[in-house]
Amino acid sequence: MTRIDLSIVIPFRGDEYKASIIMDLLNQLTDNETKINYEIIVIDSRGYIKYNHPYLRIIHLDTDIGTARNMGVNISNSNIILFIDADCSVSRDFVNRAWELAKEFEKEKNIGAIGGPVECIPTKSIIQKYLDYSLFSPFPRYMKEYVSDWKTLHKKHHPNMCNLLVKKEIFMMLGGCWKDYGEDLYFLLKLLKAGHKIKYSPQLKINHVHQKK
Repeated sequence: MTRIDLSIVIPFRGDEYKASIIMDLLNQLTDNETKINYEIIVIDSRGYIKYNHPYLRIIHLDTDIGTARNMGVNISNSNIILFIDADCSVSRDFVNRAWELAKEFEKEKNIGAIGGPVECIPTKSIIQKYLDYSLFSPFPRYMKEYVSDWKTLHKKHHPNMCNLLVKKEIFMMLGGCWKDYGEDLYFLLKLLKAGHKIKYSPQLKINHVHQKK
């Protein structure tokens, strides 16, 4: 069996419009410029995803987002997990950038997760404008590298699970995500409380797509 270097886990629970966004994302991921062996695991709760590719596995199961993330990790074949949300967009070198950053796990043993900035794709959406310009945006947009621990998390905006690298063994040891929304912050707090650190790198940038209205 071919060794898998990186497992990309994507939960999907949306309508036909969001299904078109994830189809674009899958095209971007399967057309990425990289030489590593990676897999894409989509947990599809709505049955809209129709996409065939050797890198891709689609699990049709109506479930919550936390359980979907946990299931994706459980069936993955890599020690490195990259979480992406279905309503995101990536550059052609994104997988390569993620893999280069994942090497930090071996260099810095205390790092348990690595995240990066999330930028909106400009649209006329009021939601997009809020997320781009509000001081209370849930998405990190810093363009400088930093490391957070349990005592310093409040000083910086924590990474978001729509763009997060995690060691599989740590994810499993901590019991993964809880079942509902807020699962990303819950997991990151567990990770920090267990003594691990979170690295933020502007190299791992992803774009977030929003409804046009």
